Amino acid sequence: MLTLESGSKSMVHNAHEGEEFGYMLSGGITLCIGLRRIKVKKGDSFYFRPTDQHWLENKGKLQAKLLWVSSPPSF
Repeated sequence: MLTLESGSKSMVHNAHEGEEFGYMLSGGITLCIGLRRIKVKKGDSFYFRPTDQHWLENKGKLQAKLLWVSSPPSF
C-alpha cells in the first residue's frame, strides 16, 4: 500500500528485472516510466516491465492511495 500526499512523489527506481502492477484506490497519480507520463485515476490499474527508470507523482490536490506490487520486490 502506498500513500502519496499532494505534491509528492515516490522513490525513483532504476531499471530492474521483473514486473510491476498498481491499482488506484483513491485520488490520482502520474506514472513516470522513462520519458513517458501516464495519468492514472481511481479505479484504474497499470502493469509494466521496469526496463526504464520509474516513479509515481501526485500532482493533484488530494491524497492518492494505491496498491503497488513489484515482483520480485525491489525495495
